[in-house]
Parts: sequence; C-alpha cells; structure tokens
Amino acid sequence: MAAEVQREEVASKSVQKCGSGENLREEALEILQQFAELREFEFSTAIGVCYENEIQFELGSRCTEHTLFMTASISEVLIAVLALQASERGELDLDANINLSLPAGISVAHPAFPDTPITMRMLLQHRAGFADTEHALEPGPWRTPGADCPIPLLTYVRTRLTGQTENAEVAEWLRHEREARVWGSAEPGKARYHYSNLGFTIAGLVLEYCGGMSLGDLARKRIFDPLGMHNSSFTLTDALARAAAHDTALAVPHDAAGDVIGHYGVAEYPAAGLRASLHDLLLFMRAFTSVVSDEGSRVDGEQAKSEESGEKDKEKEGEREGTDTPVHRLLQSASLAAMLPADHRGGLAWWGCDAAYGERSGRVWTHGGFMDGVRTHVYLWRESRRALVVLLNAEQPYEEDLADPLRCILGVPA
Repeated sequence: MAAEVQREEVASKSVQKCGSGENLREEALEILQQFAELREFEFSTAIGVCYENEIQFELGSRCTEHTLFMTASISEVLIAVLALQASERGELDLDANINLSLPAGISVAHPAFPDTPITMRMLLQHRAGFADTEHALEPGPWRTPGADCPIPLLTYVRTRLTGQTENAEVAEWLRHEREARVWGSAEPGKARYHYSNLGFTIAGLVLEYCGGMSLGDLARKRIFDPLGMHNSSFTLTDALARAAAHDTALAVPHDAAGDVIGHYGVAEYPAAGLRASLHDLLLFMRAFTSVVSDEGSRVDGEQAKSEESGEKDKEKEGEREGTDTPVHRLLQSASLAAMLPADHRGGLAWWGCDAAYGERSGRVWTHGGFMDGVRTHVYLWRESRRALVVLLNAEQPYEEDLADPLRCILGVPA
C-alpha cells in the first residue's frame, strides 16, 4: 500500500521553470511513494525543492512539511553562516587566532605546532589539523538519551583538548586512544581535509563568546527569525516545545532494522544538533537560490546591526538593477563568495569537489547528515538557483532510489 503523502499547493508559474514542467510535483510524488513502498519498515521521509524565490513542492511520507527532523551535520552549514555574519559585524576575524575570542583557561593549539594559530576559516574548511572520529556522537558519556546533553560546551571542548576530567565515565572513554584522538600529524592550515565534528563544535563555542549569547539564541536572532524558520532549534528541549506549540511532531530516529532509537542530545551539538522541518530548511536553502529586484528583500547582519544601534541602515551589498540578480538574504556578496567559491573548492562548511564527502563534478554543493537514526541531505546548484532537501528519520539508503531520481526530473547537472 502506498504511503500517505501530504502536499503543499505550488504556484504553476514556478513549476514551469524547472524539470518536467507542470508534472514536476506529480513525478516527485510518484518517486516518493515508490521509495516508501520499497522499504522493509515504515518511517518518515520528507523531500522538497526550491527554485529562485519559490518553494516548488514540499512532500512528506508519514509526516508533513512541518515535522521536525534531526538534521545531524547539516547543522554545520548554519554554523558557517553565523561565522560569516560575525565577521561582517566586526565580532570575528576569520583569519585570526581563535584563542583571541576564547576565555582565559582554554587554548586551542596543535601540540606539535604550538606557534601556528588556528583560525575560524581553518575550522570551517576542516583543515585545522584535527583527527577526531565520529565516536563522540555515539552512545557514551557525550550523548544523553531523551534529553539534551548536560555537559556545557566549554567543559566538553576543554576536556577533549586536555584529556583531563574527574568524570569516571569520561575518563574511561578517554583511555581508548581511537575514540579520544584529537590531533593529526599535519600543521593547521596545511593539513589535508579531515572531517571534524570537534572543529565545528569549537567554532560554535567561539561564536558564543563573539556574539555574547548562546548558540541557540544566535541562530534564532540571526537566521531562524529573519527567515521565518519557526520549527528549528539547536536543542531537543526547544524543538519539542516548538513542535507542541505549532501542533506538529518531532520525527523519532530509527535504526537500519526499523527499531526505535529515540531522541537524544549530544555534546557536539553545534556540529550535529540542529532539528528543523522540511519547510524551514527550504526557507534556508531559498536564501541561497533567491533573486531580488527590490532593496527590501535582504535581511543581512549589517541591517540588523544598524537597527540595533539606531544608525541609518547601510546600503546593502549585492543589489543591482533589474530582476535577475542573486542576493543572499543573510550574507553580503563577499561572504557568499567565500562560502561558495566559483571553482567549488575550499568552501566553508559546504561540501565541494575537494571535500571528503563532496561530489567530484564541481557542479553542486552538498552537505549530508549521517547519525544514529537519521539520514539527511541538502543539495545546492548555485548557478541554476535550485536546491533539494531530503530528510529521513531512519538509517536507510536514499541516493539511488530517491535523491538520484529527483535530480533527474529536476534536470540539474549530474
């Protein structure tokens, strides 16, 4: 039996611009139904596409477009946006030693290269010299079933860097070299790409001290509220509260066999703790695909800063005459160029052709989220102004039977 699917009405004008024309949504729906029928157990799947300023469709199997999902490492793209906003505001220099932004008593430095500063740009490019694994996200002292991890961010980072703790469970975990390893052998900045959740967790800590508020509050003030992302949060507690307040649900993670894993919180939440709905992620992705023709369509950090200080708003970067100019709603054009270089190399958070998990074609920016109980992915074709979001609350393969067919009907570069 085909899975029940909820759908959003889409403007016909936007549908005609992409893929197979008016049949785009129907084709996507058929792909989603076939994907659900092929699975051995039931779980929730949400897919959506935006093109320029329009969300073209939002489809859900056993969920709606407002159901919240754990997005895992997609969180890191938002961390990069917050870092670039902090740079625009003068709160942070992407190429300065991050220790200048951290409190006394904690220092981030490679023990073999103590005089080489580690910068925010290195963290965002996964080239800071770390060699950590994914084990801190697995069951253990850094993960809390059914609740947010109570270990403060500063405590977690200090413990990982120093290896010192009075917590017996943490001490036992640290004794296992494979799990506890922090540093590689290469110098920060010259190190090869090594995907590092610890690096992005440190980036989140730096942002808290630069911005003077918690990461959740920063994201709410500078990303979620400006874009209307009302069902998004970096904490499980807040995500559950928002789901209840908005009469929706939080999709429960399942393992590969279909058994319920349940909700959990992790100490590395800046790198993996974002929970968001399909609709909210499409609003976020639309910021990367939008075109504007009026100066009121951008809500960047400089505008917010001017409003807070009572000064006259600065002229917004990136505005052009006409109706065909891509402008990001949160970032200035120079920041966007740094985040998404034209050659698809050295991106900030986003996976380009030189990233370990990126696509070698150099035609699409992506980022996936792979944690216990979830599989998620976002795809951005910046040149053609299209984006695709795929969310699953189960450890199931999705590329061959879901993402690839969707990319085919969208007509995007392979």
